[in-house]
Amino acid sequence: MSLMIFTFLTFNFHAYYISFMEMEYNSKTKNMEVSVKMTGHDLDKEMEDVYKVNFHSEKQSEENHKLLENYLKETVKLSQGNKELNLVLDGFESDLSGDLFVFFHFEKFGKSKSFRLINNLLLLTFPEQQNITSIKIEEEKHQKTLTIKDNTFVVDK
Repeated sequence: MSLMIFTFLTFNFHAYYISFMEMEYNSKTKNMEVSVKMTGHDLDKEMEDVYKVNFHSEKQSEENHKLLENYLKETVKLSQGNKELNLVLDGFESDLSGDLFVFFHFEKFGKSKSFRLINNLLLLTFPEQQNITSIKIEEEKHQKTLTIKDNTFVVDK
């Protein structure tokens, strides 16, 4: 019994809270495509705290898809001018190590326009969370680590 508790604690608590977000402009679809790598059980905990539901990131279901898309729309926002772009969840999957990969896109991104990204992923439950964000628009690259104190990434054109 004590070995099970130790194993549970070992896998559910960690010293660092980091996600990796990669965004890339797709010139064919005119969308900003996004992939995020994060710890699955951290998202499970955040979803439980926010929505008061028992969310399991490794479970593929229509309900989980809708919950995750709603969560993303509330925590990750991309705008150009005064217009917030529409976020569409494409899918998500987890691996055996507990990492979760989430794929979504923002529709109708204007590559020659300034933009503002707000990224609050996992910050409600884990205030020490760091969201490392990389953006690529053709040959132009930008990177910034977003935190609870500085959750906004602005690129002026």
